[in-house]
Amino acid sequence: MKYPWIILFIYFFSITGQHASAQNPDLQKVVQGVIEKYQDAPSLKLDFQFQLTFPEQDPQIYEGIFYKLNKVYKVDLDEYTIYSDGKIQHTVQKKAKEVQITNIDSESIELGSPAGILKYLNDQEFKYFDKSALNQGAESLRIIELVPTDKTSEYFKIRFSFIEAAKQLKYIEIFAKDGHRIQLTIGETSFSGNFSRKSIEWNSEPYKDYYIEDLRID
Repeated sequence: MKYPWIILFIYFFSITGQHASAQNPDLQKVVQGVIEKYQDAPSLKLDFQFQLTFPEQDPQIYEGIFYKLNKVYKVDLDEYTIYSDGKIQHTVQKKAKEVQITNIDSESIELGSPAGILKYLNDQEFKYFDKSALNQGAESLRIIELVPTDKTSEYFKIRFSFIEAAKQLKYIEIFAKDGHRIQLTIGETSFSGNFSRKSIEWNSEPYKDYYIEDLRID
């Protein structure tokens, strides 16, 4: 997939998990409370921007909309759309007029894969640090950094920025030891469910003239 880091976004907002033990349980509880608001929401629609930056390169920026009703979700970007019922994923490559069908298996995700970051968050132990003093904007944000205690981790730290009273996410930043950086910016968000299930479920009818590639393993 051309934009594989978007899978992190899907798994983060679609799969509920519990973090492992932390060295600062109070800060861990604050972060988990924000995450659970989004993961446990029966319905969710939000605009987002994904920015992927490698050292000495211009940032790659992707914008889209994420929809979720219970376990069914859809991610819509300019060049592709993802549909999933939590078990099977259909990825529509718009320009190529192709659809890839894959199984979703969170247990087999490796750390090196984008979706593996969520599993990594759930499985690892972190030190938590309050970095709210870093906020330079007009908006009052709580900033908490998670630093893995595992010295072999390929990620240096993960930073959550949010409005604490509303448990409203604003940014998630991931810093890798090789120098690349991922930033997810959360835009307009709605928990009202003002869209139909039919509008986000996979429907083969609009893609009858697309090439279908079934990559599922029986």
